[in-house]
Order: sequence, then C-alpha cells, then structure tokens
Amino acid sequence: MYFLNFASSRITRLFCLSSIFIVVFLLIFQPMPIHNSYARDPSATNISSISQSDTQVNFNEQMKQLEESNDPTDIATLAYIWGYPLVITNRAVDFGTDPNTPPGVARGPLNTFTPVRNLINASFTDVVNPNVDTLYSRALIKLNDEPLVLEIPPIPDRYYTFQFMDAYSNNFMFIGSRTNVTSGGTYLISGPNWNGTVPSNMTEVKSPTNTMWLVNRILVNGTQDENNVNKIQDMLNLYPLNNENQSSTSSSSVSAPVSPQPDKVPTTGPGIFDEISKDMASDPPCSYDSNIVAKFKTIGIGPNMKPFDTQNQTILNALKQGIIEGEKLIDEKVKHGTNLINGWTFNLKSGNFGTDYLLRAAIAKDSIAQNSPEEAVYSKAYVDGSGNPLKGSQKYVLHFDNDNLPPVKAFWSVTMYNSKSYFEDNPLNRYAIGDRTAGLQYNLDGSLDIYIQHDNPGKDRDSNWLPAPSDDFNLMLRMYIPEDIVLNGEYKIPPVQIIR
Repeated sequence: MYFLNFASSRITRLFCLSSIFIVVFLLIFQPMPIHNSYARDPSATNISSISQSDTQVNFNEQMKQLEESNDPTDIATLAYIWGYPLVITNRAVDFGTDPNTPPGVARGPLNTFTPVRNLINASFTDVVNPNVDTLYSRALIKLNDEPLVLEIPPIPDRYYTFQFMDAYSNNFMFIGSRTNVTSGGTYLISGPNWNGTVPSNMTEVKSPTNTMWLVNRILVNGTQDENNVNKIQDMLNLYPLNNENQSSTSSSSVSAPVSPQPDKVPTTGPGIFDEISKDMASDPPCSYDSNIVAKFKTIGIGPNMKPFDTQNQTILNALKQGIIEGEKLIDEKVKHGTNLINGWTFNLKSGNFGTDYLLRAAIAKDSIAQNSPEEAVYSKAYVDGSGNPLKGSQKYVLHFDNDNLPPVKAFWSVTMYNSKSYFEDNPLNRYAIGDRTAGLQYNLDGSLDIYIQHDNPGKDRDSNWLPAPSDDFNLMLRMYIPEDIVLNGEYKIPPVQIIR
C-alpha cells in the first residue's frame, strides 16, 4: 500500500511539474497575436486577405481623428486631402487652356469643346487611367462671366454620355443614352451666382462652382469607327449665351502652367496650400464643409490667404508634414479602395462623394472624372488573387465563367496600365480587351479567358492577349451602365490568376 501511495504521489508530482512546464513553454513560445490592420506598403502584405470592413473602418477612424484634431499637422493633412481634387481640376483647366501650353490631346481654348479625334495611345499623359472605349470631347469651363449654351445633336444609335463635374470633382449632372436623351437638346450651363432668365427653348443646368469640366464620351468600335464618331463630335456646340467672346479667366503665363499630373502635386511643397487657398476663392466650398474650412483658417489656409508666407515655424513644419501624411493616406486609399474582392478594389460612391474627402482625393489621383456608378463602375486590380503585386515577369489569366461575364446594359472592358497608370507601347497597340474586341475567342462552354503577360502567349492565344509592361502594372475593369447586381455590390469579379 505504501508503495502504491508513494508511486501515486510521485506520478502526481511528475504530472504537475510536466503540466507547469508545458504551460510555461506555451506562454513563452506562443505565436504573437495578429492584429487586424493593413500595411502601408501593399507589397508587404497579402492584400486579398485584408478584411475590407476593418480596412474601411481604419480609414474612417483616421479621417475622423483628423477632422476632430486641433493639431496643426493634422489640420494641414486634412487640408491637403480636402484640397487635392480642387488643385487637380484647376490645374487641368489652366494647363489645358493656356496659350503657352504645347498643343496636345484635349487642349484648347477655355469654354470650348476640344475633341479627341483618335483613340488615345501611350503618348497621352495629361490624365491618368485614360480609356480606349470612347472618344472624348472635353470642355474646360469657367462660368464667371456668363452661362454657356450646349447644343447636343440626336445620337440614337450608340452609347454616349455628357458628364458635368464641378471644381471639387463631384458629378452633378448626366445627359446621354442612360438618361434616354437620344433626340438631342439645348441646355444652358450657368454658374452658382447667375440669376438671369433661361430662354424658353433651353433647359438650365446649374453648376455648383464656376470652374467645371464637361466631358462627352461616345462609344467607338476601333479605329475604323473613328470617322463616324468624329462626325458627331463636329455637331456639338458650346458657346456663350450672348454669343460674345468671354474674357479668359484661365492663367496666361510666360511659360506653361504646372501640368495636372498627380505626381506633381506633392512636389509643389507648402506652396500647394497657397494654391488651395487661391482656388477656394474662385470656387467656394459647399456649406457642409464650413466646419473644417473654419479649422483650416486657424493655420492660415482659406480664400485669398497665403499660408506659405507664415513666419510661424511650427505651422510651416506642419504644412510640410501635412503633405507627407496626406500623400500616404491618399496612396493607401488608392491601393485598398472601398471594397476588396478577389484582389479587385472598387467603390460605389465615385463622383458622389459628399464628405468622403479621402475617397474623393484618391479618385482624383487615380482616375479623375470617373463617371458615377449608375453610368459606369471602375474596378482596379494591383494584385493577383493571392494578393501578390501584378508583374510583367509573370503570366496570368483572367477567367470569366459563361454566367459570370461582367453584367452590363452597355459594354465592358479590361484596360492595362503601367505603374504610373498610363498606357505603355506594345506590339499589338492593344491597351484593352472587352466585349467588342475584334476576334476575341470564347471557350466552347461560353466562358472567356484573357491572357495577361508581357510576352506573346502564342498564336492560339494572342487573340485574347492583353500585353503587359515588363515590370509592375495594374488593370481596370470598366462596366458601362452596370446591372443592379453590380450597383448593389453582389457581383464578384474573378481573380487574376498566375498560370502555373
């Protein structure tokens, strides 16, 4: 009995010691907890594994903190994000209409349509993420003097749209196929302070700001269709209500103004806040921005103010740091978007931003003048389905099942961009593939494979080849007049997959 009691006692002690050892071991060597956050560098994390709701909450919390903070750096960061699209929009107007700017695509006089007569190629760098689905006619407008008359001819047999965008990059009107305006019409475009009489044969379109863009897009089915679209473009008219020459309110300098390319905004340095202040004077912000606009004034940012002239070193340092922090947040928003499914980012608020200043800035940087979702939805892919950055050294396929092709009432396309979101030369001069691509081959079951790589995939696949740059690239899927399944967020774009 003693032996049994002794043995039992030893076993019990050994068991206890072993248990203590195991517990201590686990406490010391257990894996560190993984916090639900995202990395600033998208190449350092598996983006496809990020919870979109947590990422969006993170953005919302950061913006809320900025809006509630009284710290000069936070205020400068918020002002940079808030004013970013205002700068891009106004720079585009100044650069595109200034007589000292070298001639180029979509450049011309103020308040006049400057049509793009041919499909855009890799030489075009005025606007990031251009398309090759439509031919543009763009008017860069100042309404300070008087309203403009817009005459639209009948366009019954093809997709088209007129997009009206204010100085802060908000869309405030659409006219086109989706709105069932196929027989044409005459419109009066007036500024926010004009209170004159609208002629009986015209419909007034009132702009919230004196500075605005008017962008016309007309579907073109390849280079062979360009002349047909050019004839429509020739029938577009835009002229002052009193049919008199307006005084140009765009800049006219000895040299060309700064181009609207996004990478030039942060390089302006603290002087960018002087530019924002100048633009605020010509295009006052909306009333719902009054609280943050009042906060901007505490560090010298506001209409006709010159914050860069400050002698306060604390504020000057805040302006410099605000650019850095603002750029980081905008870039993160560009990469992570509002939603992330299968490696594709997308949002359903483009052009209708309200107080979502960060999204507004991200769209301005990535692809300003996007249509609103009901007109077109834009989805971007910077990574493959496993969350790895897209690279020209890899071979990919984008596979659509026959019952999962992009659901649209108009048309769709997948466009290729280099790391700066411009086109890049390729052997086929092909920058996009879509449902109108000549010679596109569907599989026997009706599914579709798009081959995405730098080198030609071979004769049996080159009809479906979307040539990629040799280094980093990104893709955009455009869906024009999308079905409700897209607008309610239910449609899932398939991932871009590496071909093993």
